[in-house]
Amino acid sequence: MDEQRQRPTYDRKAIILLAFLTAAGLAGNVCALGLFTGFNYLFGSIAVLLTVCLFGPWWGLLAGLVASSWTIVLFGHPYAMTWLCAEPLFVAWLLKRGRTRNIILYDALYWACLGAPLVWFFFRQVMQAPLLGTVAAMLMYAVIGITNALAANLLLAYVPHLTAIGRGAEQRTIPIHNLIFNLMMAAVVMPALVVMIIHGKDAERHYLQDLYAGMEESSRAVLYETRLSLQKQMFALSDLEKQSDGFDLAAGGTTRALLQHAVEQVRAANPDLFLVYIGTAGGRSVAYAPARNERGESAIGLDFSDRPYFKAISQTHKPRVSDVFISRGAAVTPGIALAFPFMSGKEFRGYAAAVVRLSFFADLLAATRIKLHHHVSLVDNTNRVITSTDSRYVSMQPFDPCPDGTMTPVTGSIQRCMPGTASPLPLWQRVQQSRYILRTPVGNDIPWNMTVETPFAPYQELLFRDHIKSLLILLVLNMLALTVSVAISRRLVAPLRLLSQVTSDLPERLLHEKVVAWPESMVSEIDHLIGNFRAMAIALGQKFQEISFDKETLEQRVEERTRELTWINEELKQEIAEHTVTEQQRDRLMNELELKNKELEGIIYVASHDLRSPLVNVQGFSRKLVKNCAELERIIDGLGLEERQRALFEPFLRESIPKSLGFITGSAERMDGLLNGLLRLSRLGRAALCFEKLDMDAILAKIVSSMTYQIESTGSVVELGHLAPCLADAMQVTQIFSNLLDNAVKYRSPLRPLRVRVFSEETGLGVCYCVEDNGIGIPPDQQDKIWEIFHRLNPQESQGEGLGLTTARRIVDRLGGSIRVESSPDNGSRFHVVLPRAPEDDRVQGEKGEGQP
Repeated sequence: MDEQRQRPTYDRKAIILLAFLTAAGLAGNVCALGLFTGFNYLFGSIAVLLTVCLFGPWWGLLAGLVASSWTIVLFGHPYAMTWLCAEPLFVAWLLKRGRTRNIILYDALYWACLGAPLVWFFFRQVMQAPLLGTVAAMLMYAVIGITNALAANLLLAYVPHLTAIGRGAEQRTIPIHNLIFNLMMAAVVMPALVVMIIHGKDAERHYLQDLYAGMEESSRAVLYETRLSLQKQMFALSDLEKQSDGFDLAAGGTTRALLQHAVEQVRAANPDLFLVYIGTAGGRSVAYAPARNERGESAIGLDFSDRPYFKAISQTHKPRVSDVFISRGAAVTPGIALAFPFMSGKEFRGYAAAVVRLSFFADLLAATRIKLHHHVSLVDNTNRVITSTDSRYVSMQPFDPCPDGTMTPVTGSIQRCMPGTASPLPLWQRVQQSRYILRTPVGNDIPWNMTVETPFAPYQELLFRDHIKSLLILLVLNMLALTVSVAISRRLVAPLRLLSQVTSDLPERLLHEKVVAWPESMVSEIDHLIGNFRAMAIALGQKFQEISFDKETLEQRVEERTRELTWINEELKQEIAEHTVTEQQRDRLMNELELKNKELEGIIYVASHDLRSPLVNVQGFSRKLVKNCAELERIIDGLGLEERQRALFEPFLRESIPKSLGFITGSAERMDGLLNGLLRLSRLGRAALCFEKLDMDAILAKIVSSMTYQIESTGSVVELGHLAPCLADAMQVTQIFSNLLDNAVKYRSPLRPLRVRVFSEETGLGVCYCVEDNGIGIPPDQQDKIWEIFHRLNPQESQGEGLGLTTARRIVDRLGGSIRVESSPDNGSRFHVVLPRAPEDDRVQGEKGEGQP
């Protein structure tokens, strides 16, 4: 059955709930859970969808705008607001036009029809995002949206106070097929989502570990080769020290020729050395290879005492590797210098130096790195680039691996450079452009740093492929669970829905037609419930037939009496209009009216008395027929008939005739009860009244004592307060309060023990006696009908003829008082009986005959 749509209310609680949901939508996006690198789980749409369901589309749009505004900060672009705000509007539109309120189904339709195309358009056309990342983003947003819709639907179904606040005082009912659907979806989708997240985290961890391991392996390999090459080159310079041992470096002639020959041999043996020379202790060159530079100028005698590497070796007397610099002895070309001191004991007597080509280091880095996408850079002690496999870095320029982004440490010495948000790119695309950087000292007294960089893009592509597979599997699971849940929940609930339709207005259907198409169900409990309804309908049909017959008879009698009363009233009006001149004529008309009332009471008495004779005959002959049937059965047993012949009589003697006699006896007993009630009611008008001062404490105590068995057997409690005396007839007053206490016991609540309290208070109209109970109470629409003749509150659950309150009101009217009731369902009733106050002198007012007030 479709749920009734109600307009939202805007009281204080509703306003607080609306503000809370709006803030929760924003908080859900601010506290977004990081799923995979570049993707976050946005919880905000849960609160937004709740706002749509409880307060309508426009408040839902406002909540969506507030919640999605955080994506500008989170992603660096405003485009996500488009599909996140279109989602509540689309769902609200389907809620208004659809026959169900299944927001999971509507949200799945949104992402299939509108949400995914919007993500594709903005990522591919506006932001020019790669295809693989766009597909992953589409699937991720769809999965998050459907899962959030499931969470919102569960909250609506199992937190009823939300709906009660948003939709007014009446609590919204939930169709049972929705409850079954929600549980089945949650049982499938939630574990699948958790498994997908765990798998995604494991895949990301695996690829990041592979990335870190590759960088560290490249770093070790390049460091080893760099150190080995520098040691080899430094060994060549140490060989020059051995060859120059015993020579005076400042001398000329043969010594200088030998030294020149030695440096030319070293240069020839090591082509990676750009130039090689030997210098004196004062820093001036004495042998130089090549001897002349590109301009034809001699390099012998150049002063290198101002070089930092010369100052370092002259002071420390240790080999030195310089920072990058511009060579002086050749063309203006960057290089690095290796310097090896010549020692004579502890005396510094000179040195050998060589300038290594930077191209040698560039080739070494490119050949030694483990993976081609690894970029390796050598940086000197002043943070200037020596050489790099990355074309972005130029020799002798300051080394800045993350000029426009943010460096954050990830593990050990590895850092990540995330590009800035100057351009509107998706978060995952910014992550794709990020780079991981490992910076390691070269060591072995070499004041350099070696940096290994790797882009995340190759690893992200592998991650995307894994994520797309997982998301596709989860999305297919969502769709399958959605389809199967809808089908199974509706199939299970179909018999209940049909039973609800069949039993709607069941009494009216039973009066006019027979219910034939009862549903069937494979669920035993539902099938048992249908069987109970079927049996109840049969029983009700029989009861309605009896009631209809009694109603037609009673209506006919009431109609006849009404016509009589109408005719009498019209006649009285005419007589009053004609004879209003004198008081005597009015008195005569009043006397005639009293005579008519007496005549009517006499008619009721005679009719009740005369109807009893045929009723007694019916009861007597019914009992006689029962005896005759027993006698006939005994005679047949004595005849010794064959089984076939006995089978002809037994259905009539043991089933048909006893069943018919049972119906006749039951109807006769009910008619007998009604006639007795009518006789009692008719005798009230003829009974003489004896007005006297009554001790109400004693009268009520006597009534309670006479009802001791009823009170104790039902576990009831009757409390009597002090009751003021009144002026009335003792027997009539006893009947009034006996009927009220009997009704209190009869209509007690099964949920709690009965508690009856009787007390009194004096008012300006007389003494008001109150009989208060905690029984089932009386609905407002029944409080005027309870005084009518033959009316009973629960005819199927209580006994009696429906004359108790009618009799009480008739007696109170004759005593000159009044009676009224205050009651509400499940909160008990309070009957107020007002009777005349007793005179202080205890004087008996005398007897008043029939018809006196």
